Amino acid sequence: MTTALTPQASYDVTTVDNAAELLRVMAEADAGISRPDGAGVLFDLYADDRMLIAGIRGDRGCLVWASWDAMLVPTDGVNVEPVDYFTWDGHHHPQEAGAEVPVATMRRAVREFVDTGQQPTCVQWTEAQL
Repeated sequence: MTTALTPQASYDVTTVDNAAELLRVMAEADAGISRPDGAGVLFDLYADDRMLIAGIRGDRGCLVWASWDAMLVPTDGVNVEPVDYFTWDGHHHPQEAGAEVPVATMRRAVREFVDTGQQPTCVQWTEAQL
């Protein structure tokens, strides 16, 4: 039986047993959390020392892979400028150029990270230009 997740800024994916439930919470946050027009909602998903920063902004999502030695964005990211994202609890974290992908890609990456706890292989990654 899956325990219903509540909205929060970060999730330890080793305790999430249902990626669909996490994606539901993310979509509801996108629809219901007050933030500036056009901004997305961002979540930190982690497993040990690995983190997938994932967000949703309508038909786009953002993805950033972070570990001790790397900060990566999708190779085929679609935004050419930084984009405003806010955490569920209101902290502003603009996402770098190249971090946004179609929302379906973000969902696949979140499912894979919840299932494996490892860097999603459904996305090709490149070093972030910080």
